[in-house]
Amino acid sequence: MFKFPNPMDELLKQIEASNRRLIDSVSRQFQDQANKLAQPIELKLPTIEFSSLAESMIRESTRGIEEAIKRFNLILAKASSIMARHGWWIIRQFSIGYYKDVANRDENVTREALNNDILSWFRRNEWEPLTKMVNGWTLNGFSTRIRHFQDALEVHKQGRYTMSVPGLVIHIEGIIREFIQATEDFTDSNFWSIRNRFCEKFKRVTDLPEDHEPDVDDVQALENYYNLRVIESLYQNYRPEQHQAPDGISRHAIGHGLWIDYDTEEGSLYLFLLLDMVHAMLEQLESDSW
Repeated sequence: MFKFPNPMDELLKQIEASNRRLIDSVSRQFQDQANKLAQPIELKLPTIEFSSLAESMIRESTRGIEEAIKRFNLILAKASSIMARHGWWIIRQFSIGYYKDVANRDENVTREALNNDILSWFRRNEWEPLTKMVNGWTLNGFSTRIRHFQDALEVHKQGRYTMSVPGLVIHIEGIIREFIQATEDFTDSNFWSIRNRFCEKFKRVTDLPEDHEPDVDDVQALENYYNLRVIESLYQNYRPEQHQAPDGISRHAIGHGLWIDYDTEEGSLYLFLLLDMVHAMLEQLESDSW
């Protein structure tokens, strides 16, 4: 839902639009039929709120859908924490059915299994899902870099991860910097202060509320928390004079030129998906005009 970057987005929009069209249609039909019945005997119909009547009927008929949405919220919330536990996040191309399975397996989910699932899904048809994802990056900051992303995509498909990983990792900072510069007229040599301002733009919670049934906004806030943690992990503390291979992709370890074993298929895809997550977060802020 952008506002809400996960698989529930289109479902909620479609349900809302469908309900409104149905309510309007039923209201018009009720009014038309009532007018036709009244004409032959010249009855003066009392004022009836047909739209309210139709809305009550529709709401009753869609109660099952609303209950399903509540269940989906809980599934996505639980899946978010499980994915985060293994270094991933809610990937918006995956179905609610996949996240339901993740939530049900819980402690039996492993990092290796998630890696295999994600790699297998995006590899399909010669990386067609990945290509479609990259071609969908249309926001400012992304569109101006599209040639870089397309080049990285081509070498990724060829298995040349020594080129795709460093070619992608630099752009996350650049996109966030440009966004903060454009929206707040602020810049700093220290990227931490930029990231801090970026974080402050998002509602975040570390757990679902206990005082009410979680809604879409609550789940979004939980996802924001995990997503921002992922971005922070990319800039984990690194001391080149005490070099050690990082646990996961590290921008600083790559940038200082001491970590040279970053060239994996998983690491390359991870950065593509991380960029897609940043794109989704900017969509959430409705910032496609910056």
